[in-house]
Amino acid sequence: MNHQNIFDLEISGPVICISCSDDGNKIAVGDRNGNLTLVNRNGEQIWGKKIDEGIHGISILKNGSNVICGGKDCKLKMLNSLGNVEWEQTIGKSIWSLHADTEGQFIIVGTGDSIAMFTEKGLQLWEYTTNRAMVGVGASQHGNLIMGCGDEYLYCLDNEGNLIWEKQRSDSLWDVSTGQDGETIFVGGWDCKVQALNKEGENSWDFMTEGYVRAVVPLPDGGVLA
Repeated sequence: MNHQNIFDLEISGPVICISCSDDGNKIAVGDRNGNLTLVNRNGEQIWGKKIDEGIHGISILKNGSNVICGGKDCKLKMLNSLGNVEWEQTIGKSIWSLHADTEGQFIIVGTGDSIAMFTEKGLQLWEYTTNRAMVGVGASQHGNLIMGCGDEYLYCLDNEGNLIWEKQRSDSLWDVSTGQDGETIFVGGWDCKVQALNKEGENSWDFMTEGYVRAVVPLPDGGVLA
């Protein structure tokens, strides 16, 4: 099968994070200069927004009608379909990573020293202190399993912010995600591997990539994009 490029999109700064709507019709891009750009599947810009500082977390909700983002400006923002800020919540800490339920029921944020859960309106429900920057966060479809990673540490919490387990890995981690059913956990990092764990944090399999793994995205068929 030959794969052809659909479009090339030039962004004003280095891309840090990217998100796609469930139907694949909208793509949101955040860059180091603090620009948030929403395009359609042809690469045509729908709108662009200047955020105060670099964007480190981004997620498109529902059918692409809303985008939520966070970064070094210590603010969580929800933008509507026109790119206008629907609400803004100052959390007092830099946001290093972000995961949102596609239906917008909950938002998981990784800060410089914690994992926190917020409502779809930006109200904080709980915060768990990790004492290290959470560069990756993820959650199962209904939020029953909350994951976070930073340095070589991996954290697993329940939906009330209680620690289920904490494990130290062999090398620094960059990202963590879970399958929709919450039965499989994917991690990637400096050891140049994509690794799958069960929900108890025990290794199931690993795949050598020969390069640092910056992101792991679960697929509907149980696989993972890295």
